[in-house]
Amino acid sequence: MLAWEQVAAIPMEMFERVLPGCPLPGDVMHFYHHGVAIQPAVARSGNTFVARVSILEEDGELTSLGDLGHFANRQSAFAFAVKCGTAFVDEEPMPRPPCDIRHA
Repeated sequence: MLAWEQVAAIPMEMFERVLPGCPLPGDVMHFYHHGVAIQPAVARSGNTFVARVSILEEDGELTSLGDLGHFANRQSAFAFAVKCGTAFVDEEPMPRPPCDIRHA
């Protein structure tokens, strides 16, 4: 199992070489953490990228954590979605996004 620091350090262009056929962040993909399927996703919102994650637990319950934060690039948003998904599964405190965007 990779530690969070190792996952965050993997350049996004390496996903295709490490896992042939693996979609790049923003496409639909999932991975397993302690037997739980985690599906990180990134959506574009104006000039920012929004991190999202869905979790399919072993009992079949699907949980969406919704919009987790806004980021300047797709890679950071994807890495944050991975971190939030694993924290949720491990029942650890959710990490805070680096910034808070408020709409007037």
